[in-house]
Amino acid sequence: MNTKPYFADERLISWEVYYERFVAPFLIKINRSENQSVDLALCIGTRHAAYVDKTWDDLYHRKLVRFTYNFELLKANPEYYLSSQMKESISFYKHKTKYFIEVGHHRTVIGRYYLNSQRKEEVIKGVYVIEYVTDQE
Repeated sequence: MNTKPYFADERLISWEVYYERFVAPFLIKINRSENQSVDLALCIGTRHAAYVDKTWDDLYHRKLVRFTYNFELLKANPEYYLSSQMKESISFYKHKTKYFIEVGHHRTVIGRYYLNSQRKEEVIKGVYVIEYVTDQE
């Protein structure tokens, strides 16, 4: 990519810290759903301790463990990020309008950069979402 995307310097926060403060004390129920759509602009954090407080750009340029492999998969099948087919290896936690990466950090980072570079809506479809419902406003 030639220009830095608008989200490049946003830091990912810790799901565990967020959960303990804003979810656990007010938890009513947990909903699990397959084949959901997630607006990556609303993705603010991660459950992976090594990626907490890293920016999207840090993760993109750091070339995460399986980054090269997943980037090759993108080149072989760019429709992967555009289709609504179920993606077995990507899942998110959701609380209200906020999302946190549970599984699939490499694919999520690559997908967000790819969708942005194609001037597409930064929405990934066909993912598993675990939604935490609270009684807190």
